[in-house]
Amino acid sequence: DYGGEYSIYQFGEEGLIATTSEKDNWDVDEDKYIGSLKDGETIFLKTSDNNYNITLFPFKDYQGNVGGYFKIVSDRTALVKDLNDIKRNSIILTVSILAVVLTLFYIFLNYSFKPIFNLMNTTKRVADGDLTQVIEIKSKDEIGKLAATFNAMIASLRNVIARSSEVSEQVAATSEELSA
Repeated sequence: DYGGEYSIYQFGEEGLIATTSEKDNWDVDEDKYIGSLKDGETIFLKTSDNNYNITLFPFKDYQGNVGGYFKIVSDRTALVKDLNDIKRNSIILTVSILAVVLTLFYIFLNYSFKPIFNLMNTTKRVADGDLTQVIEIKSKDEIGKLAATFNAMIASLRNVIARSSEVSEQVAATSEELSA
């Protein structure tokens, strides 16, 4: 419900011929707009405090000539309040949705990169000499295949080291036999 006042003006000597209030309290520089009104243009204005819209709407007589205009003054305070409420609610909704999306994105990235981080940590421990490491394989995607290949590589390294240890022992035993 956006209330307002209405006035009807006729060009010529009569001027104001009807209004919904005792008098028209909304001064407009009609000389400034009279040419546009006579050309049939509707004029949209706002009061200096932006609380009211003033619309000057020309009307025509039965011959099609513009004979005057309606001045419609509507209170914008309720409309402006409603628009500000909509703006505030839109900002709150946008920030809330953005927070939810960013949280879900963080969870997704954390879940997606966790196997890669585990693989990196295990690789570092193996590089430091701990060949007892085994990567737990939870997926069959590319990361799972990489983890399986890495586990096979660690097993191969263990076998190489075990064989070289056996060969070292044989060489030491043969060396003792030869020196004896």
